[in-house]
Amino acid sequence: MRNLLKVRDFSALDTFLSKASDMDRILSLRENGHDVAIDSMKSRVLGTLHLEPSTRTQMSFESAMARMDGKVVRIADNNSSLKGESLSDTIQTMSQYVDAMVVRTTSYIEKWGDPKKWDCPVINGGDGDAEHPTQALTDIYTIYKRLGEYSGLNIAIIGDLEKGRTVHSLVNILRYFDAQFFLYGNDLPDTYGRYANTVVLESEDDLFDVLPEIDVLYLTRTQFERGGSAPLFQLSEGHMEILPHDSLVMHPMPRTSELNPKFDDDPRCIYFEQSKNGVPVRMAILDWIFEDDKLYIIA
Repeated sequence: MRNLLKVRDFSALDTFLSKASDMDRILSLRENGHDVAIDSMKSRVLGTLHLEPSTRTQMSFESAMARMDGKVVRIADNNSSLKGESLSDTIQTMSQYVDAMVVRTTSYIEKWGDPKKWDCPVINGGDGDAEHPTQALTDIYTIYKRLGEYSGLNIAIIGDLEKGRTVHSLVNILRYFDAQFFLYGNDLPDTYGRYANTVVLESEDDLFDVLPEIDVLYLTRTQFERGGSAPLFQLSEGHMEILPHDSLVMHPMPRTSELNPKFDDDPRCIYFEQSKNGVPVRMAILDWIFEDDKLYIIA
């Protein structure tokens, strides 16, 4: 049984990205009126346990399941945690009723219980300020789709590096593929930054110095719900003027003051495309967890 709890659960990215590309092509054919079916989730049920707000993760997983002829059941507001049931008991019980489940909580996965007791695969849809592996896979697929590669890139990550879990997962996987990270904001936790090739930018002048060499500018909002305070950055016309014309501006969303909607029409700003890519990527994830081979698993 496969779980996807951390990005280290994945290794063969090329094969996975190829699978996501296949799903993307199927969706594109459907959008253009072709009758193309994929029913690999037929008769399967996905459970979603989202105990904190979610737009893109929840809806893209539900859309992915529906497009693969599967069904979804939600457990959110109406669950026995309101009666004092532990999170681990809720997850273990829910795993008895579905074929796979997506969990999103304010608690780290260490609080989710013993995976050996789960009756179905569990996918991490975000655990507190730790990781968000399916978002990282969506981000990498978006980069790969636009640039044709994901190795050896110069990536500037700006904003709430301490609490931004999408950043943690992205750094934790792309560090294996020779990415050079330029960090501007608060401190990236040692857990994620210690082994990555990172340059900490001390000032906005430092940021301006490196922007001409950046392949991907990745913005994050301040995580107010996790104790973040003042906004850490705001993208400006000055930044965009010196950012290369073939760079990508990405954001896991939702956005706040760090990313003004006035930039939405800039062809480098692909954050809504990034959101849309969540559907084929999560279709590929669902397909992956039910495969028999162990190609993607790191021993």
